[in-house]
This record gives sequence, structure tokens and C-alpha cells, in this order.
Amino acid sequence: MSVEWYVYILQCADHSFYTGITTDVNRRFEEHNNNNRLAAKYTRSRRPVTLLYQETVDSKSAALKRELAIKALNRQQKKALIQKNDGLQDKLERLRPIYHAALIEQTIETSPELEQMLETIYLPLASWCLAQKKNGCLIIGINGAQGSGKSTLCHILASLLEQGFSQRTLILSIDDLYKTHTERKQLARDIHPLLQTRGVPGTHDTRLGIQILEQLKQAQNTSLLIPRFNKAIDDLYHRDQWTQLRGNIDIILFEGWCVGATAEDEANLIQPINTLEQDEDPDHSWRQFINQQLAGSYAELFSYIDQQVYLQIPGFFQSIEWRMLQEQKLRTANDSPSSRIMSDQEIQRFMMHYERISRHCMKTLPKTADLVLKINEQHDITEIIRP
Repeated sequence: MSVEWYVYILQCADHSFYTGITTDVNRRFEEHNNNNRLAAKYTRSRRPVTLLYQETVDSKSAALKRELAIKALNRQQKKALIQKNDGLQDKLERLRPIYHAALIEQTIETSPELEQMLETIYLPLASWCLAQKKNGCLIIGINGAQGSGKSTLCHILASLLEQGFSQRTLILSIDDLYKTHTERKQLARDIHPLLQTRGVPGTHDTRLGIQILEQLKQAQNTSLLIPRFNKAIDDLYHRDQWTQLRGNIDIILFEGWCVGATAEDEANLIQPINTLEQDEDPDHSWRQFINQQLAGSYAELFSYIDQQVYLQIPGFFQSIEWRMLQEQKLRTANDSPSSRIMSDQEIQRFMMHYERISRHCMKTLPKTADLVLKINEQHDITEIIRP
């Protein structure tokens, strides 16, 4: 019996094309994305890759000739071949309404740049997620400084995975694992006053987070409640407003500003990095406690992550600007007199709580994450990098 051969074209993370031949397109696609030994040298340094085109030929000899012919084409000719094949165009046309609906839900106005990002960023990112999935539930950790766009990214990606690729997807925010306002007041009395402010390691219910991820990993038609946190009132929603989850989940997008963060060397904690640490934590006991939390229960929580994604922004200063924009949106959406929405001055102080770990992540995660998304000052994802 003769063996069918395939000629295929991949789009790499740097938007270049790679052409190859194989007897099994799915296997070869998996190797290019995840197998350092079997992947081509070219694709190993340009992951993730997306399959754009394939055609069938009747022999290896014919496949080799066709591969050479395609490689001889210039970029525009290759794009024309791909579009003629309709594989990419069909995918884009199928996903575009989903993408537009997700943008509208996030109150984002479309633009030519955003239209292009469906093809250059979101489709490759969704394809990468699918390529990582083996058996059971896949947990993808998504880290980015405050205001970097984690929630927006997760919402758009989850919409594409669910509606475009039939993957039941859960967005779990570390913010929804906060301890209650009352519990944090107690923590502030018992350990350090700065722990009244939500967000830093030690202010989350890591036991609950571990329990949720463990149940979802077991994939036994789970029925559980996912907590939800209301930032406007700085406390958890009542349990009857939590998300009721039934059945198995295919992909979890576990997002948060410190998701995947690691503890620092304790010697680095002695020198304060801002006025908050200098004036309100002179004995560095607050930052020592946070560091111990990262080395303990948070490390256990983050050990459930299968793949880590990092949103790389220009600098911490940008995070402060974007956090102010987030708060302005909350201020517009919530006019309740009891809401605890911050002024710009309060945000400046608030962000000092997160500066140390955010800067530590900026140094470490670009080297250790499985995928890095570069974000420019206009808040656009410009590049996907696989370290």
C-alpha cells in the first residue's frame, strides 16, 4: 500500500513561513511546537507555530519536489497559495465574528491593528494552547503587571477557544481567591498593618485555590463553586453570586499579577525599593512575610500550572499609568457611595505594594516562561516569543 505524503506551511511566531514534508501532519505539527529533539532547527527558535496550509502528494519524491517549489516562492506568492487553499481564510472568517463580539464585550473599539492581531497573535496563541493539551485539564498560568491587559487577553482567548475550537475554558483570576476584608483586617493586626491591602502574597486563600485546581485536574464531572471578588467594595461577593461550575474543563486560564512568581533571595529584601517599604516597613518584616508566602503555599499553588505565559510590558511605570486607567473605568461603572474606588494619589501608594514582586517578575519570567507576549506602550501585543 502506498503511503500518502503531505507538504505543509507553518507560520512562526516571528510571522515567517516554514515549509516541510511529512506522512503525519498532526504529529509533525506537535513536534515543531513541543519536541526540541525532533522539531526543525528553524522552528525551535520561533515557537509557537501555526499550521496554515497542507496538500497531499502520492510519494516522498513528489513531496520533496513540491517542497522545493514552494520554498522558491516569495512571501506574497506563499500567502496567495495559502489563501487559495482557504485553510487560513476559513479559520479567520469563522473566528472573526467571535473575536469582534469579544472586543465589544471588553468595550474595545476595533481598528486595523486589532483586525490584524487576530491573524498574527490570537490565532497563533489559540493554536499554541491546543498544541499543549494532552490528556485531562490544561492549566495555563498568565502573569503580567497590573494593568497589562491580562483580563482582556484571557477573555478574548477563552472566547476563541470555546466557540472556535470547542474547548471548555475557565478563566480563574487569583483576585477571586482573595481572603475576605475581615480576614485581611485580622492579618493586618496579627502580622503587619500593610496586609490590610489586598493583592500581595499572603492575602489570598491559597488552600481554596489548590482545592479548586486539584478538583478540576481530576476531571471527574466536577461540581463546585468558583469564588468571585468585587474590587469596588474590596470584598468577596456573597456565595450565591459565585460561579457554579458543573462538568469537566478542558483549559484553565489562571491569571494574576503574581501568578508564577518565585521567592527572592532574602538578602535582597533588606534594601527598600520605594517610600512605602522605607517608611512603613522599616524592619522589612512585611516583605519577609510575603517572600515566605511565595516560597510556601504559593509555590504549591503555582505547581499546578502546566504552561506559563508572561505579558512583558515596557516598564513598571507603564503599569502605574494603566492601573489608573482601570480605576477610572471602575469609577465610571460604579457610582455607589460605599464603593472603595481609589484616587490617582491612592493608586500611586497602592502600586508600591506590588513594585518589588513585579520588578522581580520582569527580571525572571522572560527567561523562564514558556511563552512571552511583548506589549508596547500603546497596549498592543506586538510579538510572541518562546524563550
